[in-house]
Amino acid sequence: MVIGITGSFGTGKSTVAKIFKSLGAKLIDADKIAHEFVSPYRRRELKDIVFKKKAYLELICKILHPLIISKIKKELKKLNPKKNIIVIDAPLLIETGLDRIVDYLVVVKTKRSIQIERIKKKTGLKEKDILRRIRFQIPLKKKVSLADFVIDNNSSIPNTKKQIIKIWEKITKNLRR
Repeated sequence: MVIGITGSFGTGKSTVAKIFKSLGAKLIDADKIAHEFVSPYRRRELKDIVFKKKAYLELICKILHPLIISKIKKELKKLNPKKNIIVIDAPLLIETGLDRIVDYLVVVKTKRSIQIERIKKKTGLKEKDILRRIRFQIPLKKKVSLADFVIDNNSSIPNTKKQIIKIWEKITKNLRR
């Protein structure tokens, strides 16, 4: 079984994915795969360029997304979704069409103010730059409307974990049938 985890920049997708992993899921991290294709030095340089103009971002996506998607599909085959629960942690899961290969779509959401604070703390970006990057993704409301499960990540990690455990129990209960 394949669970897709997505959300918006800074909503806590990776934290949620790690909690699923701690429950027994195998994890495929799209960002980690993307980093394999772009050196750390170039990655910083590219971020500065692509988030200035949407056309630049679209060009980079046309180049990188097929490579990333291909690698994710290879990883899926290796991990065998018939025998394992596999989580794909991908910020652009819906945008790239990967939502079509998952059995369940989990969207992680937070209030915009919390999202901005988390990103500032993690990256040091200015609010205007954060908002520009957020605008390049499908709006969170749209992602939520497509979700099988929504995780409200406005609170503490223990609260988030409780929500994930409930989802895990529903999903694994369906597997045993």
